[in-house]
Amino acid sequence: TLSDTFFVNRFMGVHVDANSTAQDVIEFILSRSLVPTAYSKVCALIYTGKQKYGIPMKPDQLVSEIKDEQVHFRVLALPDPAVVPNLDPAFSTLIQGQIHKIITNRVWVCDEDICIKLGALQCAIEFGSYAQEKHPQGFLSKILENYVPKYFATQRKTEQSLLKEWKSISEKTDCKQKDLQIKTYLQLAAKEIKQFGCATVDVKIIKVDKEEFYTPVFFSVNKTGCIFITVDGSVVMEGKWADLELDFSAGEDKFTVKGAKTILSECGGIQSFRQVMDFIRNTEYPTEQEVNESRIKGEEDEQEKPNQEYQMKTEQNVEKEKENEDKKEEYDPFAQ
Repeated sequence: TLSDTFFVNRFMGVHVDANSTAQDVIEFILSRSLVPTAYSKVCALIYTGKQKYGIPMKPDQLVSEIKDEQVHFRVLALPDPAVVPNLDPAFSTLIQGQIHKIITNRVWVCDEDICIKLGALQCAIEFGSYAQEKHPQGFLSKILENYVPKYFATQRKTEQSLLKEWKSISEKTDCKQKDLQIKTYLQLAAKEIKQFGCATVDVKIIKVDKEEFYTPVFFSVNKTGCIFITVDGSVVMEGKWADLELDFSAGEDKFTVKGAKTILSECGGIQSFRQVMDFIRNTEYPTEQEVNESRIKGEEDEQEKPNQEYQMKTEQNVEKEKENEDKKEEYDPFAQ
């Protein structure tokens, strides 16, 4: 019995029952997206906690336990640059849209020229090849923030630069090959964006060593380490987890990272973000063999579905015929 609706995002809802776990829903979403379920280990269902920050559900947690909250699907452990070239094409498609949203929301610091190139690639992914008669100046004017961060979208020459770059891409490559454009997008972003693959939260640094700082920065983490980076791309500190010490005892909203420097920061959602950090630090990307095996299994399951559906329909028809016969025996005055 379907008892609830799980919201993946604003475009898709998944019906779940009382026994559906987070893992069940994740695997369902990946299967429907033709993504090998081996990638389920890097995905999570996110709900909003008391601090209004996203908290990942545990894989075996029942979705029905989350009351009065919207639950969203995320690839929570994004790949590091070294992994990108070997990603499954369907998974690349899944994360590319998520990464583009991160960039346009300016959660990752990205130079203007790289934003233009990535925005142009996004145009190629969505619209195919550039054609002046179809895509004149003004074509993107009302939706420019979907392709570049808002800060760049307000500049006069941004759309012109974007169309010019899109035209250049169209002259050099076949934009009908969407997988190629997605791969190019991810590889460019991985190469040029320092925070690529990181989960990020806004924090305010209070002290660096013993010197007062009081500066808002991004605190970004991935499996190997973390980085404090300003909105203009200046690195305050970065380091590997093996060389860092985290301390959350300074107060509910404060935390300290000790490495090459000692940084005391403040963040209203840091206790929720700790759970995201733990997820990322304890997650390994699937091996190529694991991906291939789950892809083969997924293909086999898809092939079995029509047979299962046919068998189910046949069984239903038999039952229906039997019901009709029973009714006939009950109501037919000529029945012996």
